[in-house]
Amino acid sequence: DTSGDNPESSNIDFPDEGAVCVFEYIDNSWVQKGSTIFGDNLKEYMGGNIDISGDGKRIALASRTAEESKGKVKVFEWSNLDNDWKQTGFDIIGEELEQDMGYISLSGDGKTIVITGAGEKQPTTGAPKDGGKIRIYNLPIN
Repeated sequence: DTSGDNPESSNIDFPDEGAVCVFEYIDNSWVQKGSTIFGDNLKEYMGGNIDISGDGKRIALASRTAEESKGKVKVFEWSNLDNDWKQTGFDIIGEELEQDMGYISLSGDGKTIVITGAGEKQPTTGAPKDGGKIRIYNLPIN
């Protein structure tokens, strides 16, 4: 069994950038699998939404506040060679300011990801300007 967690960030260089740890249940105890994955920028809160494939070998992390609240998603794959998580593909960035893209669902086999966002907001009220967006990606296999 494998599980993901979003602990309080402890990276002094980027406070509040977000962090994700993945744990595996081995011999009646939870053991961290690979390195902690940190967000890239201040106030990004990467890992606010996470999902993991059925076999535990691929994880998707999202931040709705990254990139001026356009939102950002990263996908990582477990590397047996490096014994660590390696990003697969490029960062997926929302298209519009204040889109809040970053609600994610990874398919069981880890080959497809669905990403949604609330949509652009009205500048005066903050209410949604449109009905939001849904994006579906077939992910590269490393």
